[in-house]
Amino acid sequence: GHRPTRRYLMKRYAAVTRLRECDAIGLVVAGGLHVRRDARAGLRRTLRNLRRLATEGLGARGTYTFLLGGNVDANKLGNYPECDGFVLLTCPGHGADALAPGGGSGEFHVPG
Repeated sequence: GHRPTRRYLMKRYAAVTRLRECDAIGLVVAGGLHVRRDARAGLRRTLRNLRRLATEGLGARGTYTFLLGGNVDANKLGNYPECDGFVLLTCPGHGADALAPGGGSGEFHVPG
């Protein structure tokens, strides 16, 4: 229906707004060791576009690209304190909900 779509778009807008405040953005490729050969060119193109968008569009000083196997969670992301925010690239079934406890709030604690 109309309400879930609107709520999703509002959450997405809030996340992009928070990314605008980041100096360094981590691009996390989850399950990247299992990317099909025919999908690798598309992944490289997507990463190139995201790097450009992060630095030119969002004003980040730089980006870091991480290839993480297994499920991505707050503990793994906590190993990269140089990043102020993260963009997760994954297939739909890879379990990105682990980053958003509490029903997909998008908030998580970075261990420190």
